[in-house]
Amino acid sequence: MSNLEYLRLQGNNFDGPIPASFSNLVKLTSLRIGDLVSGSSTLASIVNMTFLNILTLRNCRISDNLSSLDFSKFVQLRYLDLSFNSITGNVPPILLNLISLNYLFLGNNNLSGSLPVTKSTSLNTLDLSYNMLSGELPSWLSTENIHVNLVWNNFMIDSSNRSILPSGLNCLQRNTPCLPQSSENSSFAVDSGGGTPIIGSDKSNYEPDDVSLGGASYYISSPVRWGISNTGKFMEAPNGSFIVNTSHQFMNTLDSKLFQTARMSPSSLRYYGIGLKNGVYKVELQFAEIFFPDDQTWKSVGRRIFDIYIQGQLIEKNFDIKKQTNGKSYTVVLRQYIINVTENFMDIHLFWAGKGTCCIPTQGFYGPSISALSVTPYGSNNEVDRGSNKNSIGSKKTSNRKTGLVVGLVVGTIALGFSSTGTIIWRQKRKKLVAEMGGKTNLNLDWRTRFEICVGIARGLAYLHEESSTRIVHRDIKTSNVLLDSDLNPKISDFGLARHYKDDMTHLSTGVAGTLGYLAPEYAMMGHLTEKADVFAYGVVAMEIIAGRPNFDESLEDDKKYLLGWAWRLYENKQTLELLDPKLAEFDKEEVARVINIILLCTVGLPQQRPPMSKVVAMLTEDAEMSEVDMSMWPSYVPQWQKKSVSDSFFGSYYSGSSMQQSSGSQVSAPSSSSNNAKSHRETSPLVLSANSVSEFDQGR
Repeated sequence: MSNLEYLRLQGNNFDGPIPASFSNLVKLTSLRIGDLVSGSSTLASIVNMTFLNILTLRNCRISDNLSSLDFSKFVQLRYLDLSFNSITGNVPPILLNLISLNYLFLGNNNLSGSLPVTKSTSLNTLDLSYNMLSGELPSWLSTENIHVNLVWNNFMIDSSNRSILPSGLNCLQRNTPCLPQSSENSSFAVDSGGGTPIIGSDKSNYEPDDVSLGGASYYISSPVRWGISNTGKFMEAPNGSFIVNTSHQFMNTLDSKLFQTARMSPSSLRYYGIGLKNGVYKVELQFAEIFFPDDQTWKSVGRRIFDIYIQGQLIEKNFDIKKQTNGKSYTVVLRQYIINVTENFMDIHLFWAGKGTCCIPTQGFYGPSISALSVTPYGSNNEVDRGSNKNSIGSKKTSNRKTGLVVGLVVGTIALGFSSTGTIIWRQKRKKLVAEMGGKTNLNLDWRTRFEICVGIARGLAYLHEESSTRIVHRDIKTSNVLLDSDLNPKISDFGLARHYKDDMTHLSTGVAGTLGYLAPEYAMMGHLTEKADVFAYGVVAMEIIAGRPNFDESLEDDKKYLLGWAWRLYENKQTLELLDPKLAEFDKEEVARVINIILLCTVGLPQQRPPMSKVVAMLTEDAEMSEVDMSMWPSYVPQWQKKSVSDSFFGSYYSGSSMQQSSGSQVSAPSSSSNNAKSHRETSPLVLSANSVSEFDQGR
């Protein structure tokens, strides 16, 4: 091993620290280590590697002072990347004056002090963003053909030095937010990689973003509304382009041109909203894989995986564009988030964490890619209903999106290809758009789409329960209260029964309200309301989605009438895949089994045994270890089959849901129960049986 000259360890989920024995690899000329998931390392292991010409220790949890290395010994070093660590100290003048060094990436550390006053003429790419640097800007920053990123430091940018660097840097320093200049600063939209303005079908004005960004660059729009920051170098790439394009047409969007260009980054790409009015915003990120093809050749095996952060919070880990489309390229993927802006600033960060392919089909092109994005005030005219924000409670607004169609996600319509009456909401003003839509009104949802719908609903509930500033229980989660937009993204609707309570409350003691078939046992029987009631209802909804049938179906044989009971029996007999909708010809067996396992966890009888929705999301996306189901969890509300048939039992008639209401046509009320818990809170409310809440929602119930 002492003769080793090339070592690359990236994207492996290795635990740290970097072994001290690496210091024996004194003949190394290229060392790349990245994305360690735990531990703490120092720079001691590379002290003796003085033959290095490429050194990457990116995102390696290094806590050390930059002065611990004597850079004067690294005379052959031409590429150095120590970004995304916790390195402290000043930038040594000798480092910037190494005669061979061309690329230097020190961003996202804790460096302080001022910049050296001189640098080598060979060093033309420097990333020093996201540090604590301050002081005067050196004159070498005005050198031609230099790429420098100084975003998010403590430099004072004024009239005396503003001309040295591209304009707008003053708005991208720490603790110096730029305030709104006009009402137009409440929204913006960007066509990533695009060269001309585009008016989208949602009436948004997508501004072009074809600026030539190097490995350490930033750009601020004029007038100041949005900006970009980019860092990293595509290693071994045949060219340094950060923009890709295609002539393909995109069939699942009305805005095909938006997706014929995309901006890529080898490391870190950030978009900023600058000078925004404080408030709640909807963020739409739009993706399509146009670099890796889907032509069933060896070139199609390329995988692009990256993380998405907004306002510093990780919201999508290991995001894979093609995974969202069943492996299809040239297919649009939309992500929507509701974000709170408090300091007139928004940070959207796409980060490569070492995952995916680096060298197939072409050397070097990896990392995040985005086609378009838009930021609009939440609640504006082109807002889409979404349950993952406190400001959406009680809202009856509907979508002005690309096709103008909102579909009520009723399970019976999934099974029948959305052909049942009363399940598609038509808005009179949108009828003219129905003819772009093609066959969109006769959908046959594949497994991937159903899975993403389940994940989307779970994310919305996780926000309400755990991320919103107010702890919210929806209290009426059911299939007809989940709407699909034109891109089949789920939106939780109808917050008329929603309740909030303080973190120190164990539960609410309240009159029962909701829809039969989706009510958790502890809530239906005792009026004890917590977010675990939504978890139970989510399990029912998810089961209906994957099974393609309602929770109770009188027309089926006895052992299948009650869907939850049938699911538990199938699980006991290790036959859970029989639960799946027979219309699904292709599916991932392991993924189906995982979803069914999660559904059973969500619908156990004891609320304390049900996972929180954040854990549900993590288990669905494989970001958390799966909790196993055992038969001791068999819920008491599921009758034993050797007894009376489910349709004749109390629970059978209770969980018949809409059938029960349709036959009676009446509302039922139930008294609230008392509670001896000092932290509980009492409310009274009738039990509302809502058989056709899609119709009620459309009428503005």
